[in-house]
Amino acid sequence: MWKKVIGSCSTVWIVTGINRAASEKEPWEILKESCSLMGNGGECRQIHFICTKSDHFEDSDDESDVDVRAQILKQNKQANIDVMKEFDKLKDVKKHFSEECFKVFTVSSKEFLRKKRLDPDETGDSSLHQ
Repeated sequence: MWKKVIGSCSTVWIVTGINRAASEKEPWEILKESCSLMGNGGECRQIHFICTKSDHFEDSDDESDVDVRAQILKQNKQANIDVMKEFDKLKDVKKHFSEECFKVFTVSSKEFLRKKRLDPDETGDSSLHQ
């Protein structure tokens, strides 16, 4: 069904868990398969690769807020690097979409609701509302 509507979308979101964002095959297969539908004169101008669950850690309640915050931000940065490396390998996709069109977001839903360890702009959720 998504193949029928993807050509008329201005932004496409590809969503996967942060722990497997760069290594899981399915999101990248979706991107590759749909690239020709999006890039050849279609409406799509941006692809947002969204890494979810960036604040899910074992026993994070036992650690200090400062340590958990540092761990989340480090993992978010690494996920961004890993996803961009995978994107750089996709030469056929890059023919249609430049790095400016491909954005990586990390989403910390628990912290977005709690507002305990991260600032709202660090949760990623607010960036996606723009």
